[in-house]
Amino acid sequence: MSHKCRFAETGHLCKVTNNMARDALSQLSNASREKCPPVSQRLRSVARALPARPDPQLLEMAQEIRATPIPFVDDARFHGRGAEKWLKSLEPEWLPASSESRGRTLGVAFMTELVQAPLLTPPQEQYLFLRMNFLKYQAAQWQQKLKPTAPNASLMERIRTALAAAMEIRNQICQANLRLVVAVARNLSNSLDQLSELTSEGLLPLMRAVELFNAGLGNRFSTYATWAVRNQMLRVIKRQRVQQEYSNREEEAPWANVAETRRSTSEDVQIQAARQAFTTSLVAELTERERMIVTARFGLDGEPGGQSLSEISVRQGLSKERVRQIVQQAVGKLRTIAEKMAPDLCDAWG
Repeated sequence: MSHKCRFAETGHLCKVTNNMARDALSQLSNASREKCPPVSQRLRSVARALPARPDPQLLEMAQEIRATPIPFVDDARFHGRGAEKWLKSLEPEWLPASSESRGRTLGVAFMTELVQAPLLTPPQEQYLFLRMNFLKYQAAQWQQKLKPTAPNASLMERIRTALAAAMEIRNQICQANLRLVVAVARNLSNSLDQLSELTSEGLLPLMRAVELFNAGLGNRFSTYATWAVRNQMLRVIKRQRVQQEYSNREEEAPWANVAETRRSTSEDVQIQAARQAFTTSLVAELTERERMIVTARFGLDGEPGGQSLSEISVRQGLSKERVRQIVQQAVGKLRTIAEKMAPDLCDAWG
């Protein structure tokens, strides 16, 4: 074969080889595009796969729910799979409906309406207590599953619904036992005003007793609640008695009469000045809040005398009971300081 033929054959081979290589590269490129989508498309797919950022308000609600304890009286039967069916079997044929009490004040008409609520039978009472605590148990179990960083709105709604139902049952039990509070208050009170105050004071221990009562022990709730309510009322009566004794004593206290006493003789004026100076030095030993409350209560430093605890509580932004406690503490402190500074003068003044 000549050299020209060999060269032509070699060139043809190279041409065929180049064409095959181009076809192979083209097929490989198409396959790569099919298997590997563009970068922008891949980023969109990854973004869709990522979880949505939770609402900040939802995060805050989840953290609050997770951090709030849910106390309940546990029962071994709550933990079984058939707890709902077991509770359903205990449900009485009839249950009294709870009265709507939201937004209403504790007036005589309202009290009369609530006291007329029907009493609970033992089966009704046991079922309501077990149902209330089972709802709280469920809410506590769901609370443990709630993730504050990735809250589940559906789970949060289940917790809220269970707690709201438990609160409604608690109010229903309280209404059915309100006559117990009134009966105890009537036995311990001496006036209509005291009856109203003792009844108001008895509502809180009644609600607390509902939360702590264990119906699984087989006892009646009235026995347990009467003890709690009566003890609270006795504490209130004791506090009232101490307050009355203190009010009788404060009329004789030298600092209560400094602003009201007026003497005509020079000797009496000197005594009055000495008393006022002594009282001023005593009051200066108190804290700023104690000094403001005591001067307002007893009319010192130009304050109008005989201000009531209610008036002072409004001015100071405190409760009436807290103002009474501060007055008692301050007077006790003044007596101690006065006995140390001038015991003879204290004896002379009574």
